[in-house]
Order: sequence, then C-alpha cells, then structure tokens
Amino acid sequence: DHHFELPGSQQQEMAVYVIKGTVQVDNDSFQRFDLIILKENQNLKLKFLEDSHVMIFGGSIFPEERHLWWNFVSTSEQAIEAAKEKWKTGQFPKVINENEIIPLPET
Repeated sequence: DHHFELPGSQQQEMAVYVIKGTVQVDNDSFQRFDLIILKENQNLKLKFLEDSHVMIFGGSIFPEERHLWWNFVSTSEQAIEAAKEKWKTGQFPKVINENEIIPLPET
C-alpha cells in the first residue's frame, strides 16, 4: 500500500478528486469520479488501495458564503435562480461533441 499525507490548515480548504483507482481516507473508500471534501483543518491522509491517480486542489477559504445547487455555485442565491432559468431555456453554450441535454433536476 502507498500513502500520502498533507497537513490541513484553518485558512485553507482542500479536496481530492479521484481520477483513476481506489483510495481510502480514514475508513471510507473512494473510486473514480468521487470528490472528497476535507473539513477545515483536517489533515489529508490518503491510502492508495490500487494504482490510482488523484487531483488535490484547494486554497484560501472564501470570505463570503457559497450557495450550491446541482452544478451551480455562487455567492448569490439570485444568481443560482437565474442560472436555473437559463438552463431550462437552453441559454447555456453547447458542450463540444455532446448531443445529450441533461434536464434540470426537479428538486
């Protein structure tokens, strides 16, 4: 088994995106496409359970509150509502080489 450790910080946010393989944080296992969001000041202790690739990212904590709904993130709840309307009415740019349209979730 391979391990990787990185100290947490009270001034930093950190997350890990699993690109390939399986990793373990504490007693929880995560696989491809999982996003692991660490708590403030939490040390990152990754255990690689197989050949794995991950992306670790983060930075300074935003001073403003963030609102999250589906794929939309903003400091403004009004901006999230506007984005919902734009998505429903097809005003977002098309994704290159993608024909599927994913409907806005109902809840």
